Amino acid sequence: MNFIVRQIKKRGYEITKPGQSDKNSVTYRKILERFNIDHIIDIGANEGQYAQSMRKLGFNGIISSFEPLSDVFKILSENSVGDNKWKVFNLALGNRNEQLEINVSKNRVSSSLLEMLPEHLKQEPDSVFVSKEKININRLDTVWKELSIDSCNVFVKMDVQGYEKNVLDGASESLQRIKLIQLEMALIPLYRGELLLADMIQYMEGLGYKLYNLINGFSNFETGQLLQVDGIFARVDLIK
Repeated sequence: MNFIVRQIKKRGYEITKPGQSDKNSVTYRKILERFNIDHIIDIGANEGQYAQSMRKLGFNGIISSFEPLSDVFKILSENSVGDNKWKVFNLALGNRNEQLEINVSKNRVSSSLLEMLPEHLKQEPDSVFVSKEKININRLDTVWKELSIDSCNVFVKMDVQGYEKNVLDGASESLQRIKLIQLEMALIPLYRGELLLADMIQYMEGLGYKLYNLINGFSNFETGQLLQVDGIFARVDLIK
């Protein structure tokens, strides 16, 4: 059951209690409006589910989606056709400009540059790694000029399977221009080397960001243990 819910979430939907999904939508709208967001950088876009969900919320600004897997990027490109404010890039973001081999999962959405730990595989058997693919990685600082967004109010969303700190380390120059950052935070180790929730909050505070909201948690359905949440962080100087 946990695997099914996870896959539904990755495709931009949720199984929720009555009213919960509407509440999340309202929360997103309020946050986007408060910070006047007009450009979303979608890192780890998969097939574009997050971008599509933002359009359903009424967001009509620019979306720049980054997806490194070649077969998934093809679907992302097809999904973006007809939306001239949605740009797509066959690229991963990290802390260095380089080529690396990514571990490709059976379900594609759990693919990661990091080693998957047993608890993750136990909860999602279809997340097993089945192959490797060489991908291109750039720092966000490197691609920033190409995006031409110095005058924009930027919201960065990450779905990078434990690679969040690496992405942030490659954005040292860009962070001063980024208002909001959304990333996944695990409460127990799911990928080797990832920062867990408490450490990630501390790390983000060191970068000048404060936790603003928690959303979209998922749990072990057998034990009820919360495994992961999405955190939205706002730049400290923007919060009154």
